[in-house]
Amino acid sequence: MTRYSLLLLIPLLLIGCTTDEPFPALEVDLTAANLPQLEPSEGQYVLWASYPDDPTSPEKPGGVAHSSAAYVPIGAFVVDPAGAISSPAGGPIAFSLPEGYNPQLIFDAIITVERPGSIPEDPGARLLAGAVEGSRQQGTADLTVGGADAFGRNFFDDERLEEGRYGLVTPSTTETDDENQGLWFFSGTSAPGLPLDSLSRLSENRGWSYEAWVIDSADRSYTLGRFDAADVRDSDGAGSFGGPIANPLQLPGSDFVEGTLLILNDGTFGVTVALQPTSLGLERPFYTLYHLDRIDAGTTTGVAFSLPYTRVEPVVSITFSR
Repeated sequence: MTRYSLLLLIPLLLIGCTTDEPFPALEVDLTAANLPQLEPSEGQYVLWASYPDDPTSPEKPGGVAHSSAAYVPIGAFVVDPAGAISSPAGGPIAFSLPEGYNPQLIFDAIITVERPGSIPEDPGARLLAGAVEGSRQQGTADLTVGGADAFGRNFFDDERLEEGRYGLVTPSTTETDDENQGLWFFSGTSAPGLPLDSLSRLSENRGWSYEAWVIDSADRSYTLGRFDAADVRDSDGAGSFGGPIANPLQLPGSDFVEGTLLILNDGTFGVTVALQPTSLGLERPFYTLYHLDRIDAGTTTGVAFSLPYTRVEPVVSITFSR
């Protein structure tokens, strides 16, 4: 081949390398129901696509372990008190698979709870997950709390979580006339009152804690402390307003006997146990697991009462073309 022929061949090869079109950006349709409220000032939900290590590969691998997955953000949104979703910045909301990513390789999707602002490089606390199904022309997924990449079915066992127990006592004091100023989660004498799994089991879904609250008729929330399991002392012992006995029970709960005094059986307080994303520091319940609208006026102290399990299943469904 002559030198002139080689000079002609090089430009042709370069042109050939640039004519391969990348995978175009693809719109993703999303519908949501029963998601916990999350305002723009509090945080944001982020939808992620779960890929093998090389998301631009033209070939679909035979199997991918979650531990080797890469995640691509599809879009962020918030949820108002009525359950409607919108963009964190206001205006139109859009979900899109970025250009260059092969939609055939998406094997599941997740919804995480993130801080306000820019989307992080890696997913945070995972609330929902689901496997992608469908055909070569269209992918679909239903994302739930029981998804394998979120909490898993073994964690949220609705039959076992059917009912909790609570009682009015003030173990941080030796007084006997203030028992209606504390609330603790016990069953019987000192057995745990909440049949909740230990969050330490979530080795691949960090960033969650339980938190209990009493809420008055003016919708003011008072934390009873955060905890990872129902049979350990919570984050603040007897609470900021507890008495002189600092860590009275190895159970979640709080007393309100100093400073802020709450009479919890005056008919104006309810009680909630919720799952909380720890990175946000919300001053209200996030995802409610147990809830009682009102503790009856005159409720007897020192006795365990039923706390209804009221979890509502949030579901996000996505659809995208391939």
